[in-house]
Amino acid sequence: MSRTSYVIARLIIAVPMVLLLLTLVFVVMHIIPGDPVRAMYGTRVSEEFARALRHEMGLDKPLYSQYIDYVLGIFTGNLGMSMWSKRPVISEVLSAFPVTLELTILGMILSVIIGLSLGVACALKRDTVFDHVVRFLSLAGYCVPVFVTGLLEQFIFGVVLHVLPVQGRFNPLTAPPLVTNFAIIDSLLTGNIMVFWDSLTHLVLPALGLAIWWAGLVARVSRASMIETLGEDYIMAARAKGLAETAVISRHALKNAILPVVTLTGICFAVLLGGEMLTETIFSIPGMGRLMINAVFRRDFLVIQGCITFYAISAVVVGTIVDVLYTFLDPRVSN
Repeated sequence: MSRTSYVIARLIIAVPMVLLLLTLVFVVMHIIPGDPVRAMYGTRVSEEFARALRHEMGLDKPLYSQYIDYVLGIFTGNLGMSMWSKRPVISEVLSAFPVTLELTILGMILSVIIGLSLGVACALKRDTVFDHVVRFLSLAGYCVPVFVTGLLEQFIFGVVLHVLPVQGRFNPLTAPPLVTNFAIIDSLLTGNIMVFWDSLTHLVLPALGLAIWWAGLVARVSRASMIETLGEDYIMAARAKGLAETAVISRHALKNAILPVVTLTGICFAVLLGGEMLTETIFSIPGMGRLMINAVFRRDFLVIQGCITFYAISAVVVGTIVDVLYTFLDPRVSN
């Protein structure tokens, strides 16, 4: 199979995967016991009002009809109206999603850089004190909950050292005009370097908290892959030719050892995207995680469903991108 055929096949497969995930989201949201209207308003409202609200939300329709409306609504950008804010769900989600995506990308980049660097270093210094210490720390970093890491960061860097901000996306007094709702991009579009630096410093602690959580697993995977690669015949042949060790590592070993990390990056994105609920709450970042937690507390059924839908679609899209990227890094995949 050629690379083009493989890419087309992956794109075609992504469509039923999205539909399957959307179906699972719909089923899970509708098998949860209880009435969304009564869960939010309780007995404070009359049955006539509750019935009218169910009709407005389409909850009085047959289940198959609700499913068709749900799927068609996703493709037309109509996810319903928030029961709490009375705003379109798609507007609330699109307002919060860039915030979460910005934090996720930065956290993913930091986790890959930290984890890959430590993993390769451990492989080159296998069974030394450095190797054992890093392996212990990587396991500890992965096991410690994100909210514990976040609170420790706030205490150390915010309360004790006073070097980094611990809440929000930027200083409200210097906030850039939001065009894309990506704070860093908008600050660059306005040409304000001070605002760019302020936005970046606000993202450091939450992104680092996410990175510490995931970098441990990246380090362990990259270490194992590097050790296996260093034992291959072509590495021994390169050394026998008299190549410098740095050239052997950078030009031959690292290229193949990084392949499992690329696959892990797709999983990393999905995990970090879903793991930001606590991080965004701790650092008061108005992203998807915080939106969803608020929706859960407010029992805002359609907002919860819209957030989960966006999470599911994002995971499939990123997984497809990683699979396509893999064909360029490892041509054997499409053969």
